Amino acid sequence: AQGLRRGGRTVAFALGVKSLLAKDLMSRDVVTVSPLMEIGAVARLLSDRHITGAPVVDADGRLLGVISQTDITRFLGHPPVEEWQEKGENLPRERAPLVSVMTDKPVTCDEDMPVDQIAELMILRRIHRVLVTKDNRLTGIISSMDLLRALPSASKALRDPLHCRW
Repeated sequence: AQGLRRGGRTVAFALGVKSLLAKDLMSRDVVTVSPLMEIGAVARLLSDRHITGAPVVDADGRLLGVISQTDITRFLGHPPVEEWQEKGENLPRERAPLVSVMTDKPVTCDEDMPVDQIAELMILRRIHRVLVTKDNRLTGIISSMDLLRALPSASKALRDPLHCRW
């Protein structure tokens, strides 16, 4: 096995994962959102779909950014000292456009990037998802749970957590 040393710990990757590429592991059916959606609507969508984030794409499918439940929670959790300002109107924070909260430089990878490099990227950048692109168009997404499921020992633990020995 090989690993990434960080903060005195070594994160090991099983040999079987090293040969996988992003296109082998990515989810192709990705829930996306528009930059014009309101924060409250995006929060409900993430909750309804049981996901923690989504890519932000324009009408032509070009990747513009990413939004996470953490981004939304931080934005909505600020003390409501002032209402969101748009076009001179006072609006509740839930009505703010997504474009004002999203991360506009998401971490991306090519479809042919090895999965062990994607895992290292997630660890170093402290993120839970990497967007897979081709020609600046979203083709898939890889989450930290996708990586966990790809590890042979983790896959067994997810199937039978009471009887697995790490």
